[in-house]
Amino acid sequence: YRDRGLLEMKEEKYAEASRSLARAVELGLEDPATYNYLGITYSRTNQLDLAVESYRRALAADPNFAQAHLNLAYAYQRLNQPAAARQEYETACRLDTNLCQYVPDRQK
Repeated sequence: YRDRGLLEMKEEKYAEASRSLARAVELGLEDPATYNYLGITYSRTNQLDLAVESYRRALAADPNFAQAHLNLAYAYQRLNQPAAARQEYETACRLDTNLCQYVPDRQK
């Protein structure tokens, strides 16, 4: 189910991908990357609360997962929670300086 979900993501079939990835999690695949991908599919289908939940689950498993922090920041930004978004952007940038370029309004 995870592999199918990743293929569906690549094909930009985000609703289908979210179902496949959610099924993989239901069957016991609980790794940070899968939760992050699931969050992306939820974000792309405007299910932002589910996206936030998925990113948080990814970060519970790996608090240093910079990409999940960045994705969580995007979700918070879309949910109009600027303080939470700023904190996640800062964490993502601190953990992986390559991600700093994706932080809005960041002075270089």
